[in-house]
Amino acid sequence: MLMAESSVTDLRSKLPPHLQDITSKRFRPNLVVGGSDPYQEDMWDWVKIGDSAVFKKCKPCTRCVMTTIDPETGVMEPKREPLKTLKTHSSTMHSVIPDPYHSAQQAMDTRFTRREEDCQIN
Repeated sequence: MLMAESSVTDLRSKLPPHLQDITSKRFRPNLVVGGSDPYQEDMWDWVKIGDSAVFKKCKPCTRCVMTTIDPETGVMEPKREPLKTLKTHSSTMHSVIPDPYHSAQQAMDTRFTRREEDCQIN
């Protein structure tokens, strides 16, 4: 799962005060990208890292109850945050996917081997 750090920052601003320090670890991502606008990763078709590691978007990543558990303490958030806030999140994807989601699931595509800049997003 790929997510942009700016998306976590934006979500953090919408959460109750006691969760203002939430990090991307809460969502257990495989890749965290910096330098983009919030939620822009939902629209990327692919991400390239290095010479040949290309990840193609499979689908938006619906979020489960695991996001309500602090990965550092193992304690569940009693008011089911950040799921509760994600359900109110406004995005064009919510007209298609009614479940709360945050980020995009990516799959490795090893067939793409052109030599270009180290990191590209399309």
